[in-house]
This record gives sequence, structure tokens and C-alpha cells, in this order.
Amino acid sequence: MSRAMEHLTDSGAASIRLDSVEKAIPLYERLGFRAEYASLRFSGLGIAFDVPDIEEMHASHLGGVLDLDATYFGVNRERMLKRVFEDFPEYCFVACEKGVVRGYIMAKRGESNVRIGPWVCKPSRAELARSLLKRLMDAAVGERLWIGVPEGNRASVEILTEHGFSGLPSSLRMCYGECSVLGDPRGRFSIGAPDKG
Repeated sequence: MSRAMEHLTDSGAASIRLDSVEKAIPLYERLGFRAEYASLRFSGLGIAFDVPDIEEMHASHLGGVLDLDATYFGVNRERMLKRVFEDFPEYCFVACEKGVVRGYIMAKRGESNVRIGPWVCKPSRAELARSLLKRLMDAAVGERLWIGVPEGNRASVEILTEHGFSGLPSSLRMCYGECSVLGDPRGRFSIGAPDKG
């Protein structure tokens, strides 16, 4: 772990972030990591919904998706987002108003579940976030769903709970180095994955 951290800092990384299970927190603290927030976990089941206002994501939407994502995550995640879109287009949806992307949701198929995220929406538009989740659930009828949520997004927790998701053991988001808040966490309804945020 020390070698990995040294490699990253020598390569110019200003910060290193990770999700830690409870038992590993003391190890990461000894290495200089500090707690940022709880990373909540939920599980649910895909069920059928009719959500006509949510569109399938197309390549033409990617510019708007990338702009929205950078606003709320604070960094350029183009490579990761394009990869998810290319690999799992059947789980990628957008909420648009007058041609402008106001929210999006993506998911990836895993061995035993469909992993939702990222899920990004303007904080003031929780109804769009709700519709995006319903559209994703409709695309995965009968599938076990998994999602990670930043602790501070209470709207996401409420939406998940009202759609039958139940809580799983959480982890702790930790940071080493420059740990200033990036972007606007209120618009992060779900992380992409514990290793990517």
C-alpha cells in the first residue's frame, strides 16, 4: 500500500481516495488517510415502470452528460463514462429538457447483480432523479440491484427507500493528501463504484 501511495504521489496525484470497510479503517489512518463521509450501500430489485419522459442515452447526449458530471464530481471522468456507455448502453438513460441534459443514470452488469451508478441530477430536480431510477429499474426487471450513495445525499436515500431498496453495511470514504471538496456532492445520487467515486 505504501508503494502504491508513493507511486501515485510521485506521479503528481494531489489526493488519493478510497472506500474502507470498518476493519481496515485503523490501517488507513496509520497511513495518513482521513475520513470524509460514510459511503452508504443499498440493494433492491428491478421492477416494471412506465417512464415515458426518460430517454435512452445516445452518443449525442455524451457532451451534456460529461458537462453535468463534471459539475457535480468536479473532475473530468470522460474515459470512465464513455466506457460504461459503450459496454452497457442498455442501462444508460438521460432526462432532458429542451435538448439539455438535466440528469443521467448508468449501470453495469456484475456477476450477481446490476450495479447502479453514476446517477447524477440537479439537486433541485429530485423528481427527475426519481424518474431516472424508475427507468433503470424497468430495464432490469427481476434483477438484483446494488447501489452506493454518498452519505450527504438524503434525497437519494429517500428515493431508494420508497422504491423498496434496503440498506447494506456501509463503508467509509477516506482521503490522503489534498482533500478539498470537489464539485457539488448534492447532485451525486450515486457513485460509479467504490474505486472510482
